[in-house]
Amino acid sequence: MSFASLRPAAKAAPNRGPIACKVPINVVRDHTGLTDRAIRYYCELELVECERDRRGTRIFDPAAVQRLIIIRDLRRAGASIDRIATVLEAKGDVSVAVQLELASLCAAAEQHASEIRAMVMAWANAEAAA
Repeated sequence: MSFASLRPAAKAAPNRGPIACKVPINVVRDHTGLTDRAIRYYCELELVECERDRRGTRIFDPAAVQRLIIIRDLRRAGASIDRIATVLEAKGDVSVAVQLELASLCAAAEQHASEIRAMVMAWANAEAAA
């Protein structure tokens, strides 16, 4: 039995193509798969900027939507908010910083998986010896 099968599947985000104009939070939610609460939280942390229309509705430009997609993907990969903030502040091409962070998370996950496999083997050996 695979341990991965015990974990619920992540909600797939639609990503229906690039956003080309300013859009309200409900469109961002549908596009990214993030909840309104998560989007507002990332705005409060100043990871993403938004404007407000005359009714007070949050409005996001295409760059903000792209930042939310980066945040979503890094959070799903296990990055902390602090690490995400560092990645988003990277000078130059942010996509390179995202790739480096994902590679780092992947290496850490592989190390952790290796440690878990060793524990499984130790328990199996202890069971066989008993």
